[in-house]
Amino acid sequence: MMKRIIIASILATCSVLNIMASDDNISGIWHGTLKITPQVALKIVFNFKTSEDGNPSVTLDSPDQGAYGIAGEVNFLSADSVNVTVRRIGLTFTGRKQDGKLIGKCTQGAMSADLELFPGIVELKRPQTPKPPYPYTIKELHFNNLSDGVTLAGTLTLPEGFNETTPVIVMITGSGLQNRDEEIYGHKPFAVIADYLARNGVATLRYDDRGYGESTGDGKNATTEDFARDAKTAMEYLRKEMKFKNVGILGHSEGATIAFMSGADNNSGLFSNPNFIIAIGAQTVRGDSILIDQSATMLKQGNMPADIVSDYVEALRKMYELKIREGNNMAVDSIEAICANWENTPVHTSLKANLKKIAA
Repeated sequence: MMKRIIIASILATCSVLNIMASDDNISGIWHGTLKITPQVALKIVFNFKTSEDGNPSVTLDSPDQGAYGIAGEVNFLSADSVNVTVRRIGLTFTGRKQDGKLIGKCTQGAMSADLELFPGIVELKRPQTPKPPYPYTIKELHFNNLSDGVTLAGTLTLPEGFNETTPVIVMITGSGLQNRDEEIYGHKPFAVIADYLARNGVATLRYDDRGYGESTGDGKNATTEDFARDAKTAMEYLRKEMKFKNVGILGHSEGATIAFMSGADNNSGLFSNPNFIIAIGAQTVRGDSILIDQSATMLKQGNMPADIVSDYVEALRKMYELKIREGNNMAVDSIEAICANWENTPVHTSLKANLKKIAA
């Protein structure tokens, strides 16, 4: 599922380090918990700075979502009051200092919630993340997908006593650009899996998605087939350059789809076919069905009325059918007709605009 900033998210376990903001003004670091729904909360951090020439600035962090340094604009800042806008995510915060806290209101789109900020930073606890020393060998490397002009940067983890018969697994991330650890919200699941496998005699190669981290290429406009060619390149590298004989794929989410595609492809030659595949969180229905279900789930979690959810889901279904059958242009041109019976409310207008973006 594609990731967005400041939406429903699982509340992470955090500890607060008391690095206090200045007592006589608001400059410094302030953290708080934003209630998205009654069941879902999200840690956010505002970083206020004042330069030597007196100009204030602000950035926003969302530690639970692994997002840091989102630039904002300071509309007003005094010794006891602040008003900021973070245009990139459509968020505003207005607050006043009271009893050592910043008390105010945060808005994003149709959402508006009270927010209390406290001085200090937030540090996420991730005790499962592997830490050295390791009982295995780690090699940082680069390999080239020559057909697409992409250079992929990765980490090869080799267990003790490895040889050419040691099983080695190429790890493929899910949808959305991610680094080689498939890092999300500060978690590093691929690093954890690679550590476990290495301790149990299995080698792994994990790499940054094209266009992300240290890998080159255009990842934002890449298709699943593009990412599948990167995976094949990784297998070829392990067989040709590293001389491994037993090479497989572990794919998560979209990566699981790539594993199935690679396993079913018998026309690419010996070097790029997997000996085995492992699928984690694999889809069992068509991609448009997954996207529709995810959209409905997110709207319901946001307490969207059932009739609006139903309208949007039905419109999504019709739009995807047109995209598949007639192409993007027909889908875009048909949005008004698809939504002809919708009510004229700000929420419906916003959802219609989102449909047009998806269609395009």
